[in-house]
Amino acid sequence: MSLVLLTELCVFSLTLAAFSTPLIEAEEGDDAILQCLLDPVVDVSESPVTWSKDDAKDMVHVYIRGRDRASDQKEFTNRTSLNHEGLRRGNVSLRLSSVRRADSGTYTCYIQRLDTYCHTGLKVVARGQLIRPRGVSLNVTPSLDVPKAETPDNENETGCDVKYTVISIFLGVLGAVILLILGTFMTCKKIQEKMERKVATRTTNTEMQSLSGGHPTNGAGNPQEVV
Repeated sequence: MSLVLLTELCVFSLTLAAFSTPLIEAEEGDDAILQCLLDPVVDVSESPVTWSKDDAKDMVHVYIRGRDRASDQKEFTNRTSLNHEGLRRGNVSLRLSSVRRADSGTYTCYIQRLDTYCHTGLKVVARGQLIRPRGVSLNVTPSLDVPKAETPDNENETGCDVKYTVISIFLGVLGAVILLILGTFMTCKKIQEKMERKVATRTTNTEMQSLSGGHPTNGAGNPQEVV
């Protein structure tokens, strides 16, 4: 029972650690990364993965049985890619090539094996209108192994708070499970010792009766006189 509980707890902690990323801005024609990074790292290469846009109204990318399935794509055909090696390291980020103004919206990644969601927003502006320095969350490499985009301090703190809260919950439940196991062990040990004492007492009485010729004995162990 304890092993099953710990396994479910580990999966639960992974689910919470895949939190949302800030809004990404890109100019028309650029490539953008829709980030989804698992912490701690877990291999999800065998899990179905789906990227969708605006509450699953538009299917962006589907990965199943180790392959990308383009049949479900519409406006995103031949413009998305997942790095399969990255999936083994918990990197489920999606590269969206040659972004358009119509690509602006909210994107959701669903990892079926962990029942985990990642959310990120994309805002596409006309050429030359991007305010932040170009290159942030853009111009990705094929491996998709790029640093996370800079985020405001409060957003970074939120991510850290989620991570450490999960660790605290894990340690608390683990401690409770250990105490439960120890308590059960001590209880069983006391019951066993009590039963052993009863058996020893019965054995002693039986031996004393045998020595007294089968006559019942008094409290001192001497045969009682039969009137």
